[in-house]
Amino acid sequence: MGALYRLLMGDVFPRALRNDAILREAASAFDGEIEFRGDELHFNLPALFNFLIAQMPNWPAQDKSQRRRDYLRFRKIIYNNPTNETLRKQGAEVEIATLKEDHDRTIYRLVRT
Repeated sequence: MGALYRLLMGDVFPRALRNDAILREAASAFDGEIEFRGDELHFNLPALFNFLIAQMPNWPAQDKSQRRRDYLRFRKIIYNNPTNETLRKQGAEVEIATLKEDHDRTIYRLVRT
């Protein structure tokens, strides 16, 4: 799961902040709750996890229960790392756009600060 987090923080979020056309196209083509609204990337965590896996062609095939376990590990990594602290150094942060009781349905957005 560390590889996914590194991909997120080292590639996907920086490209989103640069408004990268290829990333925008990939998000638009992706079947999940991840999209650009204006120049902000909006997502829920399960969709972000699946989008990141789709960006890694060598990711091993998984059954549904293994993918769920990996998603929960990925979510824990996000919560346990200084994600916003790191992003603030780049002039950005992740904030809640739409709060839902079910954390997996909460919509977040990557914004410039």
